[in-house]
Amino acid sequence: MDLATVKRIIEALADGVDPRTESAEVFRALHVAAAAIEQEIQKRPRYSALPPNASRPWNIDDDNTLGDLFDAGRPVADIAKMLQRTRGSIASRLVMLGKVPDRQSPVVANFHSTANGH
Repeated sequence: MDLATVKRIIEALADGVDPRTESAEVFRALHVAAAAIEQEIQKRPRYSALPPNASRPWNIDDDNTLGDLFDAGRPVADIAKMLQRTRGSIASRLVMLGKVPDRQSPVVANFHSTANGH
């Protein structure tokens, strides 16, 4: 059942339509809606655990700070904390800035493993 149909049915129920007139379709719609709500509930802890600047656009000051910290040999985990971003976003931005050839480069991998205590 597509979400537009689910939305239409739930809105009809909210408007007072008797659910017995379309009971099988109503039950399917409610199950789809419940599953969608459950997915949102499962996502929330992950999003709330992200650093404050996660998903925010980078600006020139962030890029300069990242480059300076990386060039000074700071671990990605430290840089991520300082810039309030994820380690993955730091690694991706280092690639974009031309500091490393790819996210899996030995330099970035070494910083990731150092940050994880390996």
